[in-house]
Amino acid sequence: MYVRRLFFSILAWANVVLVLTLGLFCLASVRWAFLAHDVGTCTRFYGGSLSYGCYMNFQLPTLKQHYRIECRNPADWYGGLCHEVTARVPVWPIPLASAAAAMICFAKRRSRPGSCPTCGYPTVGLGTGPCPECGAARTIS
Repeated sequence: MYVRRLFFSILAWANVVLVLTLGLFCLASVRWAFLAHDVGTCTRFYGGSLSYGCYMNFQLPTLKQHYRIECRNPADWYGGLCHEVTARVPVWPIPLASAAAAMICFAKRRSRPGSCPTCGYPTVGLGTGPCPECGAARTIS
């Protein structure tokens, strides 16, 4: 039970970090465009969306990427290629889903009445003394 609670606690805090990181990155992408490109491909993150484009036929990017950050200009393609094949994915649902997952994980952390506040073991009907599951001192409520 304690391992499960620890797992949900770590998962919740990891989701909080993911929400803050991606949320700030999405907000920054409203003002700036983040680009990674090589000879035939261009990966762009701007306006809260991740976009990948390649010239004419689909091809995977190479390891020799060039990175840059540009101030957004509505008329610019942000390194787009002529006749490119583009795939665009909105990123903003990821922070929303992570925030929902974090709220669910934090809601599971609340101890129920009649249970140990440390590990959540049900102690209804037990006398005084430490929790039989984790050994933490408990009070009778």
